[in-house]
Formats: sequence, structure tokens, C-alpha cells
Amino acid sequence: MHRVFRVAVVILLLEIVHKLSTLQRLMELQDGNDRLDNLMEWALHDHQMHNADLQQNKTSQKVKVLFSPQMLVASGGSRTNSSNGTDICRIPPSEGPEGSMGFQALTKIQIADDSSSLRLLCIVVTDSTHHVSRTLPAILQTYAPACDGFLAVSSESVANEDVVKIVGNTEWERLTRIWKHVQNYKDAKGPFDAFHFGIESTYLVPSNMRRMLATYSKFKSELHPMYLGGAVVASRKDPQTRHCGGKSGYTLNRAALQLADRLSDCSRPHDPLPIDQELAHCLHQLANIQCVKTVDQDSALRYIEFGLDYQAKFSSKTKKYAKRTPLKVKPLADYHGIYIRDGLQGIASDAVAFSMVDVRGNNTSDQEGYTVADAIRRVDAILKRKCKAEWDDPPVLALAADGTPGYIHDATYLRRHPPSLREFPKGDDFGVCELSPGSGREGPVGHRGLKKIRIMTTDVPKKRVLCMIYTHSRRHSTRLRAISETYGPRCDGFLAASNETDPTIGAANLLHEGPEACKCWNEKC
Repeated sequence: MHRVFRVAVVILLLEIVHKLSTLQRLMELQDGNDRLDNLMEWALHDHQMHNADLQQNKTSQKVKVLFSPQMLVASGGSRTNSSNGTDICRIPPSEGPEGSMGFQALTKIQIADDSSSLRLLCIVVTDSTHHVSRTLPAILQTYAPACDGFLAVSSESVANEDVVKIVGNTEWERLTRIWKHVQNYKDAKGPFDAFHFGIESTYLVPSNMRRMLATYSKFKSELHPMYLGGAVVASRKDPQTRHCGGKSGYTLNRAALQLADRLSDCSRPHDPLPIDQELAHCLHQLANIQCVKTVDQDSALRYIEFGLDYQAKFSSKTKKYAKRTPLKVKPLADYHGIYIRDGLQGIASDAVAFSMVDVRGNNTSDQEGYTVADAIRRVDAILKRKCKAEWDDPPVLALAADGTPGYIHDATYLRRHPPSLREFPKGDDFGVCELSPGSGREGPVGHRGLKKIRIMTTDVPKKRVLCMIYTHSRRHSTRLRAISETYGPRCDGFLAASNETDPTIGAANLLHEGPEACKCWNEKC
């Protein structure tokens, strides 16, 4: 009897353990579903809010409008202090067409100081269905003045000197005529060096684009056609073919534009393809060129094809979300060596072009009811920090080199602009390589230790490392300079917290409350 009882107890315990294990597994699955739901919540919220707005405004059909042509005339073209109080800065950050993650992306993007002599012609290609007459004023008031030349091409006549009408019997014929028109386009200063073809929902950062193009040594060559943009693999069946996405546009050098005369000779695919894919097919056939890899050293996108808010929420690990975009991340990595990071990490701080709409053709943000023109003006104001007076400024945390408050440290500057290694460091009478191994500060044992250490290399995207040190101005020319010339540029980001700002060595003058405890600033330590 006791034996039977013991067996029954064992069976009962095993059953309890099994139930607890099952319960724990169910909880883990629920937690996983909750995390997935949180990632997808923005899309569901967008859909629910849109339906609620439709019900609420069913009779009035009101749409949020940041600007109208009448407002622009009344305010003399100004984007602030409009008469009815609906200017772009009155809407709080993240609550406009930029979206919550789009706002964070815009604060990440920095407009570069541009000293390049390269001349950029910005071309907007549109048609009658996209109402260029509505969007064009927003473009002309925002990024267009930063281009060296601007041209809008429409399929209909528009009462604007910046618009030229070009049509064709087919979309391909129209593209060929546009290229030939741009090929001969020049202004009083002469021909252009770079040509960016975008659409009315594309936003450009011309100074960043010129700076990026200047890094390609062959871009100005008349013998090397170049075709740049956001690389996209259109089909999993043909993963080896990539093209530049049409929403962020593509950029050509003059040598590539000369192919306009040969586009009509291209044998296009029998099955009709979207025009940007057909263009890539022909450029590869005529000149053996593909869309140039334009991601930065951190595998972040400079051409963002699906909008900042949309891209900042992108996760390749969430299958339900990844299927909603034709950006084939795995084929780009496997066949083209182009790795793209998820979320904000996938957006470069020196981005050059991005779209105002997502892959579905909607606004890229959580918000509904904004026009493309609204989004362009809003994005421009955030990117250029035009709303600082209206919004609550963050506390002043750092000072620029000239003492101006509000300095924002660029942690990637040192990596992108590493200083050259000085042969004779300050305070030394001999060069770094003149002493025999082991006879310097490293010592004989230290030399043996250094020989043992190996610096690892890998082609797989690595974890990003931010290196930070604490220093002061008296050590800028010695210790901090040595760091900035050696391991500092190898960090993904670098910050030297100091009492003086010097971006060339990664130093930022960080403020703090109370007196400074370190006495080394004013006396020798």
C-alpha cells in the first residue's frame, strides 16, 4: 500500500512539473506576442486613429493643413507667425507628419558644412496626377535654394518658370526625353557635375549630397559613369540585380548622363517592369554599372527609400513588418555585401535624400491628413532647427568652441576625420619609431605583451562602441591628441568630456552644476 502511495505521489509531482513547464512556456509565448504587438502597435494605432477621424469628420471632411497658398501670400512666404496660428512650429515635436520616430531621425541627421566645388542640379520628375503645382512651392521654399540649379519636369503645363513640360508616348520615351533635356541644361555659371532625379515627395539635403559625392574620386571623370541611390533588390527570384529606389531618387554624374543618347538602343525586358527597374536594367546593359553602394561605414542608409519614420521603425526580425516592404535586406547582404541596420541605427547622420511617403504611398508617420507639401515644410523646419524658439529648448549641456551654448557633439566626427599620426609627439625629441622595440615606454615585457595581442577584423556588422574619456584642456595637446591619432578613430563614436570644445580631437565642453573638483585646469598636475 505504501509503495502504491509513493508511486501515486511521484506521478502527481511529475504532472505538476509538466503543468508548470507548460504554463511557463505559455507565458514566454505571451511575452513574445506582447513584444511583437508593441512593435506593430504604431501601425494599428495609425489605422484606428484614421478610422476614428473618418467617423468624426464624416460631415465636414476637414483635413489638417499647415500652409495654403493664401497663407504664404499673406505672410510673405514666411513659415512662422501665420495669421491663423497654424504654422508648423505650433504643432509639438513628433506630433506632426514627421512621426515620433521620424522626429528622432531628423534630430540625428546633421547638415554638413559644404565647401565642395561640385555643382548639383536637382530635378523633380512628376506628372499631372501628383499635383506638382501644390507641392512645388514647398520644395522651392525649403531644399531647392540649396541646390546649384533646380528643374521641375511635369506632364502638364504649370504657370511657373521652374517647370518644363515633357511628355512621351510611353513612360520610357518620356524618361529618355527628360535625360536629353537635362543633358543640355546649363545656367549662367555653366554645366553641372551632378544630377539628382527625384519625385515631388522626395526631400534632399544638397550640402550632404555634395559632400558625399566628393568622396568618390571618379565622380567627375568623363570616362566613368556612376549611378547612385538607395540600393534595392526588386525580386527574390533575381537577387543579383539591384537598382536605385525611385522614392529617394537616384544621382548621376555627367558621364552617366551621356548615356541618354543610347537609352533607345537598350533591349528592355519582355515583361514590363517599373521604370526605375527598367532604367537599372539598361544602365547595366549599356555600361555595366549598377546602383552604387552608398551606405556609410556603420551600414546606415544615406538614401532612405521609405521615409524616416517608416525606416526608423523597421525591424528585419519582425516578419509581419518586414514583409510589408520590398527592401530585401537579406539578399542585399548575401549577394551585394550591403548590410542595413534596423531602426534609427539604419539612418545615417549624413543622409542625403529620403521620401515623404512609405511603401504603401501613405504619409510615413503615425499621423494622417497631412499633404506632402505639409510634410516637406515640417521636415525642413525640424532638420534646420527652425522651431527652437517655439518649442521648449533642452537644457544647455555643452558649449561650442567659441562659447556658444547648445553645442551638439558629433560622436562620429573623429572616426570620419582621423588626424594624421605625428612622427614627433609633443615633448619628445625622438620619433615614435626611432627607438628599438622594448626600449621605449612600453618596456621589454610590455613589448612582448603587445606582440601577443591581435587586432581582430570581420566583415559582419559589429556591435557599435562609444568610447568616452574624461580630460581637460591642459591635456588636449598631449594625451588626448595621442588618443585621437591612435585608437580614438577606431571607435564607432568618441567623446572626450572636457572644459574646452575641439571637434578635431573629439573634445566637448560639458557643463555641470557646482564647482569643478579637478584643479588641473589652472595648475600643473
